Amino acid sequence: MSALNAWFLKIRNLVDDRYRSKELAYCFILIGTCLDNLNITAAFSMTESLQKQMGATTAYATWVVSSYALTMGAFIILFGKLSDIHGLHKVFTTGLFAMSIMSLICAVITKTIIPLIVFRAFQGIAGASMIPSAVGLCGNYFHGPQLSTAINYLMLAFCASLGIGTILGGAFSITSIGYRAFFYFSFAISFVSSIALFFLIVPVERTREHNMMKSKYLDYGGALLLVGGLILIIYGFTEAGTRWDSPKVYATIPVGTVVVLIVLLFENFSSFPTKELTETQTVIAPNWFCYSLLKLLKSQTFFRFLSV
Repeated sequence: MSALNAWFLKIRNLVDDRYRSKELAYCFILIGTCLDNLNITAAFSMTESLQKQMGATTAYATWVVSSYALTMGAFIILFGKLSDIHGLHKVFTTGLFAMSIMSLICAVITKTIIPLIVFRAFQGIAGASMIPSAVGLCGNYFHGPQLSTAINYLMLAFCASLGIGTILGGAFSITSIGYRAFFYFSFAISFVSSIALFFLIVPVERTREHNMMKSKYLDYGGALLLVGGLILIIYGFTEAGTRWDSPKVYATIPVGTVVVLIVLLFENFSSFPTKELTETQTVIAPNWFCYSLLKLLKSQTFFRFLSV
């Protein structure tokens, strides 16, 4: 693994440090964060094209939207922790590159809709990796008045992309290849941005506490329970768009809520390992507990599911 990291570092250093700047890197970060909402809202206006080209029912076409939102909402908290462990810049760049690959795969799927739903779910995981790392990069890159400006641009990117995505989805749907045109567009933007960030992004300096964090100290059992609980909640709200009196709604939402509360309460009372790393394992550090929960709401994740 160290040899692979050394090889990546050697390739990255082909670009001299004087060509790197936080402002330039942040521009590509904003472009990357826009893709999250674009991939959500564009799918709403591509539903008719999906049904026509694949002969799918409305229920299946809707899951092209829901599968992305499902995994994005479920994994966003976990990636907040992984960003602390592996580095904000690494997680964001890797997530953006993964999104480009998933977009390309979605674009070439033409036969049946089930594989498209599956890879949209993987695309949602990639989107989840970018949200907490983008906010973290914003906070690390800028300070004082510059930080306020950077946050405004970040929020503008999140909000503006909601409306733009709907327009782009509809516009690409009337092309000769229909909905696939949007996925090719998403692939092109995310691929170019990820390559640019690979060479231009300014690494975040790691503190002593960050260096002490290791993946092996992550509570994988708690992480799986957290993701599973969130999936149950989000799935319940997704199905609620059809009918509220279904067991898929009134059973999954309460069970998922209980699971998430148990995990979060356990993590809140668990101290993050500092000196004796082997004694305590956590899913999220205390500072990420409040941030991730707040970010989950601010990202409008739950509101998306209610509208599906």
